[in-house]
Amino acid sequence: MKHQTIFSNGLIEFELPSECVSDCSGMGDATEAVEHWQRELNLNLNREHMITELSEYGAWDDFDTATNETLEQRLIWLGACDINEELFD
Repeated sequence: MKHQTIFSNGLIEFELPSECVSDCSGMGDATEAVEHWQRELNLNLNREHMITELSEYGAWDDFDTATNETLEQRLIWLGACDINEELFD
């Protein structure tokens, strides 16, 4: 299984299998794929680091109420989309 490495902000580092990138970055709703890969990857990322990274995107304002699971799902989705863009640039 080929992996792509994600480095985010110097605080977060994780690897996504190429299958995850493909599943989570395609057109349409990727919720089920992201949830599947979150269970598979079992990242257990630091909450404060996730909030720091996600806040840079300016797309979410629910950090006080969002679960760690939700934050990880957002990072998996963003990471997969970033890798996919890099592959096709």
